[in-house]
Amino acid sequence: DASILGSSSTIAEDLSTQPCLLSLAKNKSSLIRVGGGENFDKVYRAVIAANEKEGYKYHLVGGGAGTVSPMGWSWQGGLGGSTGGRLYGFGVDQVVQLEMVLPNGVHVKFGPTGWEDASAEGFTVPRTKVVSGVCRSNPDEHDEENWVWEGCPEDFDIDFNDMWFAVRGGGGGTWGVVTSVFLQLHDYLPVTPYFFNLVPSPTEECSAIAPQFAEFKAQYISVPSLLNVT
Repeated sequence: DASILGSSSTIAEDLSTQPCLLSLAKNKSSLIRVGGGENFDKVYRAVIAANEKEGYKYHLVGGGAGTVSPMGWSWQGGLGGSTGGRLYGFGVDQVVQLEMVLPNGVHVKFGPTGWEDASAEGFTVPRTKVVSGVCRSNPDEHDEENWVWEGCPEDFDIDFNDMWFAVRGGGGGTWGVVTSVFLQLHDYLPVTPYFFNLVPSPTEECSAIAPQFAEFKAQYISVPSLLNVT
């Protein structure tokens, strides 16, 4: 139940359970954590390796080239037209939790901790109501297994609700250095490719249909609803 999963009483104080609980509220069961220096080539390879091992369960919305980095693409919006963006949303819609070092040097992680069901209004994911964050209290510790995440100091003048809104679309580098992010994985669906290429031909028949074919291709890409395609 989304209202139960979104209650603060079920989310660990260090936000360690937040990514999984938010995913469950979305009726999703899988996530992938991506480091700040990784590009989509590494991420896609990791997803492929998991699929080959576990029987093709996972799909990731991402950039159209392996050289693209989630740390740039996602924070600019993330147009995933070639990786299921029409079905699952933009790159920013895949973000479940963020970890950043802010300009003041504080290492934080944050994400939605309160949400409500919005399916009655036609939405496929819960509506975020509250975003919470924690600060790392032992910044000199290099071993991540020993990091301690606690409530931020009282004089910590950061609104995590505003930060969540700003970073996801306003550029991660604008507000700090993103060190890692949890991204949503989706169910793997079979793919049937269609190639929209009109083979060059000197015949009058092909020349006659070329304008109609070009119009069809433009509508399919830009306004698929005109063709009853989603």
